[in-house]
Amino acid sequence: MKSIFISIISLLLSYTAIAQEVAIGQWRDYLPYREATNLAVTPDGVYSATPYSLFFYDTEDNSIERYSKINGLSESFISTIRYNDYNNTLVIAYQNTDIDLITPDGIVNIPDIKIYSILGKKTINDIMFIDNLAYLSCGFGIVVLDMDRQEVYDTYYIGPEGKQLDVRSLCVSEDSFYAATEDGIYTAERENPQLAFYENWSKDTTYPYRDDIVSNIVFFENNLFASTGNEDFTHDTIFRRSLEDNTWEAFMPAANYSCYSMGVSEDHLLISFSFHVRVVNSSLEQEYTIYRPSGQAIYPRDAEMSNKFVWVSNHNSGLIKVSAGGGSGEFIAPNGPYSQKVFSMEYTSAGLWVSSGGHNAQWGNLYLGEGVYHFDGTSWNNYNKTNTSAFDSIYDPVVAATNPAQNKTYIGTWGRGIMQFENGKVTNVYYSNNSSLSGMPSWESFVAVGGLDFDMEGNLWAVNTSTTNILSVLKTDGTWQAYNLGGSASNIDVDKLIIDQNDQKWIRMRADHSVLVFDESQPVGNQTKILTGSTGNGNIPGNKVYVIEEDKDGEIWLGTDEGIAVIYSPWNVFRGGNYDAQRIKVEWEGYVQYLLETEVITSICIDGNNQKWIGTDRSGVFLLSADGTHQIHHFTAENSPLFSNSIVDIAINGENGEVYIATDKGIISYKAKATEGGDTNENVYAYPNPVNIGYAGSIAVKGLVENAYVKITDISGNLVYSGRAEGGQAVWNGKTMNGDEVHTGVYLVFITDQEGEETMVTKIMFLK
Repeated sequence: MKSIFISIISLLLSYTAIAQEVAIGQWRDYLPYREATNLAVTPDGVYSATPYSLFFYDTEDNSIERYSKINGLSESFISTIRYNDYNNTLVIAYQNTDIDLITPDGIVNIPDIKIYSILGKKTINDIMFIDNLAYLSCGFGIVVLDMDRQEVYDTYYIGPEGKQLDVRSLCVSEDSFYAATEDGIYTAERENPQLAFYENWSKDTTYPYRDDIVSNIVFFENNLFASTGNEDFTHDTIFRRSLEDNTWEAFMPAANYSCYSMGVSEDHLLISFSFHVRVVNSSLEQEYTIYRPSGQAIYPRDAEMSNKFVWVSNHNSGLIKVSAGGGSGEFIAPNGPYSQKVFSMEYTSAGLWVSSGGHNAQWGNLYLGEGVYHFDGTSWNNYNKTNTSAFDSIYDPVVAATNPAQNKTYIGTWGRGIMQFENGKVTNVYYSNNSSLSGMPSWESFVAVGGLDFDMEGNLWAVNTSTTNILSVLKTDGTWQAYNLGGSASNIDVDKLIIDQNDQKWIRMRADHSVLVFDESQPVGNQTKILTGSTGNGNIPGNKVYVIEEDKDGEIWLGTDEGIAVIYSPWNVFRGGNYDAQRIKVEWEGYVQYLLETEVITSICIDGNNQKWIGTDRSGVFLLSADGTHQIHHFTAENSPLFSNSIVDIAINGENGEVYIATDKGIISYKAKATEGGDTNENVYAYPNPVNIGYAGSIAVKGLVENAYVKITDISGNLVYSGRAEGGQAVWNGKTMNGDEVHTGVYLVFITDQEGEETMVTKIMFLK
């Protein structure tokens, strides 16, 4: 009994070290939080919104809670948020006009506007409250939402003859509504019971720019304040009208540009301009201006006052808490990638590297400057021109590769060569002047590297597009060598590169249904082969190849614009025999068809169990069995927290099975079952462990020899589970073989490899 007690104590101690392990099947978001657009102050804290995410900052304990589709939100891409003190509810309006309410009792979705067929401009621009009613300024008119009944109460089409009118903002005085629209200001009597009838709304013909866009309007100290400008928020003018004399005049003419928002809180009017916030008191005097709190430039988009502090939504650093007078500021945002933009991801020994650049359909530059983002498993570090001088002249990073032996990461860029990172610093940039890389004959300064990979000896190979020598290698001794692959493989557009188990280099070509294969070990003159759509020479389906990936069996998987094809014997490319790509036939709804033949494949990633994670441009993510014939999962934005069905790339942390999925709306991850297995059982542990009361998820045992046999018994030796590991991890549902919940106690896990030579025993504690 004593030995069992000691085992339990050791289990608890070991669990403490791994308590942060993510549960199997759990999703996590990795969204940017710096691009704040709106905020909403509550009695307990502040909500801050970006186009992609939402977080709540608790002013009592300074904690931060994130909100996304993972924990209950219905959508991504937020349009605006506002908080109603009347019923302690946050209203979230999305760009597709879906609505969520975060209430004291939970999150409620109101999809009425989203699902309603409207021919005009379908947007929600702003939100105003009167008691339990939320007035939504929409691209077609005004929608009144009953927040108690959680449904649409009424809709006002206020344009002439009842036409749709883009309403940008709405305010109310004691007796009137005022709507800022694309066609000036419209007004109506507040108590009129027929506000849905357009004739009860009239245009304010006294406004100086009566037919122009009015982007914001507020009522403050018996005065109307309105901003007029264009769609790009440039050269805006603030006008004021006293309701006593009904005369409009310019207000603070020195601030005649870029007004993003106006709001009233704590007897102050706050006006957010491009680079500052003006705080106006009840005497209509400028009390102070927030320019550079704590010496940092700001780009405000929204502002609200609470307890004499001004909270600012800042375009490039999240939420700011500014002290009275505007001199000092506290910058608040959850850690995350710099932007939602992703071109490619690589999970390496150094963690996850994300390249945010790219090239367009004509293989020209996008000139994106967001840089690269690195996630070490705990936090993100972002590198761009804001903190890394090398990026002053470098743009469009497209690929990353890490040499674990040297602790160096290399970033290929579309136009400026290769950047070398060590310990978070750029230590070299390889260009045409210090390497075998070169530019295009017609544009020598354009040194584009779209593919990087290491061979088994640690040499770095690089694909250098549109040059005479499209392939170069940086050897372990620091020397460079370029390769001329022949006339048909010179001065052509190429980007992605993988090196297979046979040391063959596979290169994606821009040309239709074409892949270039290079093998240096072959005789000169026979080292290059271009695979095409022709039978006997590749048999590549579709028009375009987008992805090349090698699985654990050495097979080459191709992702095309007509699904997937597999080269089962890639070594035959140079050694004779069949190397045509084969399409996998599957049965779907009673019909036999080719695997994903109607899909454009954007990513293929192989997990520790040789299963295939497939990304598509419009249908989300598929997890397929090792041979591709069986669908294990199909994740979409409709049936999962996935932000979008448009998948950019997929990368996998083989050690813990976390699958990183880059969508066009940001990065999300899913904790899968499979991990990379080893030759021995190493650092074996179970999680969660102990399994506490109420836990109903899966229990995983990781660190196993590849595809190990696993048996679990109770302390008396009764078998409760028998199965195989998926790569290096076994997953158990916590039930007996009869489907019953196990009881409190210690359970023994017996592990062995296929030969019965590599064995181990560990324990799991259940508290029921």
